[in-house]
Amino acid sequence: MTTAKNKTRQALKRIAFGIADFIFPRTCLVCGKINPKGVYRHLCGDCAKEISLCTVCRCLICGEILGGSDMPDINGCLKCMDMQIAYSQALCPTVFAGPIKRLVHAIKYSSAPYAAEDLATAAAFHPKTKDFLRNALVVPVPLYRLRRLKRGYNQAEVIARALAAKFPELNIETAHLLRRTRNTSTQTRLTREERIQNIRGAFEITPEAANIRKDAPIVIFDDVMTTAATANECAKTLRKAGFKNLRVFAIAKRL
Repeated sequence: MTTAKNKTRQALKRIAFGIADFIFPRTCLVCGKINPKGVYRHLCGDCAKEISLCTVCRCLICGEILGGSDMPDINGCLKCMDMQIAYSQALCPTVFAGPIKRLVHAIKYSSAPYAAEDLATAAAFHPKTKDFLRNALVVPVPLYRLRRLKRGYNQAEVIARALAAKFPELNIETAHLLRRTRNTSTQTRLTREERIQNIRGAFEITPEAANIRKDAPIVIFDDVMTTAATANECAKTLRKAGFKNLRVFAIAKRL
């Protein structure tokens, strides 16, 4: 019955998209092609080929790319070994470049939350994404309340919900266990040390956390990981509150 309902829902969705494309044509967010075809809604097939998956040797803690696909992943590297990491593992399925960068920027700076569906699709092409998120309690990295009010949404939460909706079989749930207590400056132009200092003490536990068991499989969810400073600060806050099973997922790794 559930399968039949899903098929009907998908058929109705395709019809609705077809009507919408006729009235309000979509464009590829990279090249501008009208009503792009393929597995993505807002990327044409040619631009989608430029997406890079992080399937080579990487650091399992900070996502740093360390070598070729013929080398095993490494549990910690020189860039994160002195950070007192509070979570067990991280996964960044894509590289923050080309189409992925454009999709992330569209969500964050161009009021385009609809691009989250394509980011979810891209992430799912990584062979480890689905198992990593299966049965997870996803905790989006929170925005400061004024920044969220200005943007209208938290991009990390929008992407997480897109993944949960696209792959219901993964049984992904989202929870708001963290609150950002101050409006930290953007991390983009800061050095690694400045990022760590900038984000230190910027989060606190929400009342919702009291209803979650301490051994729940929590995945801290963000759009982009650079040094892992933000995700690690979130993990430290959750660990201090007694949560033990902590991992990190970010859609893209900034190189």
